Parts: sequence; C-alpha cells; structure tokens
Amino acid sequence: MLNTKPQLWLFKTLLHAACLLPAVWMFYLGAIDSLGADPVKALIHFYGIGAVHCLLATLSVSIISKKLRTPLLMRCRRLLGLYVAFYATLHIVCFLVFEWQLQWADVVDEIIRRPYITVGFVAWLIFVALTLTSLQLAQRRMGVKWGQLHSLVYLSLALALLHFYWSQKSPWNEAIIYALAGAVLLYSKRARLMEWRKLFR
Repeated sequence: MLNTKPQLWLFKTLLHAACLLPAVWMFYLGAIDSLGADPVKALIHFYGIGAVHCLLATLSVSIISKKLRTPLLMRCRRLLGLYVAFYATLHIVCFLVFEWQLQWADVVDEIIRRPYITVGFVAWLIFVALTLTSLQLAQRRMGVKWGQLHSLVYLSLALALLHFYWSQKSPWNEAIIYALAGAVLLYSKRARLMEWRKLFR
C-alpha cells in the first residue's frame, strides 16, 4: 500500500527502473549485435510493445487506485504516461533511422500511403501532445481545453492497438490479446468516457 510520501517515492523509483532498464538493455543488445537475424524488426517491435504496455498501465492506474483505496497511486499516472511517449518515440526513431534511413520523402509517402502507419503516426502525435501538456501549469492555463485534449488518450489507445494489429501479417496474432485488454479497460471507463463526450458539445 502507498500510504506515505516515502513509500510513493520508492514506488516511483521502482517504476522508473522497470520502465527504463528494458529499453536500455534492448539498445545494448542491438549495439553488440545480439538481437537475432532481424535486429531492426526486433527493436521496432520491442519499443512498440513497450509503448502499448505503458499505455495500458497508465489507463489502469485510476482503476487500481480506486480498488486498493490508495489515492497516492494516482501520482504515478503522469510518470507512466511519459514512458508511453518515450517508448513510442523510440519505436518511430527506429523506423526513421534503420528502416527508412532518414529518407524523408519516403517517410511522408509511407505515412500517407499505408493506413497502419498513418494511424500509428496519429497515435504518436497524440502521445507527444499529452506529454507536452502534462504539467499542472498547462492544465491551469488550458482550463476546460486541457480535459478535452487529454481525453484523446482513449483514442490514442484505439489507434495504437489498430496500428499493432494491422502491422502483423497474420489475422490471428498477439495484437488481439492486447485489443481485448484495451476493450475491457475502455468498457470499465465507459461512464468517464460519456462524461468527457459532453466536453466536445
């Protein structure tokens, strides 16, 4: 249970380690050429999955906090949200540098021409926007618009999962498991989603 600020600090430290160390370790394996026959694919897949994991964890915080009656746990939500953007950005950087080799004309063409890349790119843009406005100062200055913007996190989840599913060659793949988890999560927040719909009216 997180009942004190020292406990919260320790828990956040463990979260940082849990989120950061796998990314560093994967990069190290790539540097020493230990990622198998297709290291680029391995990196792209790992960082993409990492973003999905962090996103699902971020959206689960409020549910877990309520169930366990630990309000301090809500202070971990922003931290996890930052790691969503971190992993999603690494995912895109691997595409840009290793897959497309910074050929920007090809990058733009691929984003426009391939739907699975389009939805993934839009999801990433949402992650970046949420990260840049995650501070309390932005919340105070934006007012109601802050809630409108941050409600897009649910859209980003749908887009990220769709991107993941479309990127797989087989119609039955691991993305379906994540899609089911996302659907359960969204269903559990249906009341909140209905409230946020009113913000756009």
